[in-house]
Amino acid sequence: PDRASALPVGWITALAEDAEGQMWLGSRDGLYRHEAEGGFRRHGVEQGLTTTSVRRLAVDRSGVLWIGSSN
Repeated sequence: PDRASALPVGWITALAEDAEGQMWLGSRDGLYRHEAEGGFRRHGVEQGLTTTSVRRLAVDRSGVLWIGSSN
C-alpha cells in the first residue's frame, strides 16, 4: 500500500472504525487506513479492491470490514 502523510484527495465518502480501533476512510481515490505513527496508508486495486471508488464502509459483529464500491 502507498503511504500518504495527509488525508485523501477529494471527498471522503465513508468512515469506519474496525474492531481493533483502526480508523478507515473511503474516497473516490481508494481506501485509507490511519497509521499509528501518523498519516494514512492507501489501499487500491493493487491490493485487491475491484475499483478505487469506495462508497460505503461497515464493520460487522465479528469485526470484518465491509467495503461498498462503485465503478
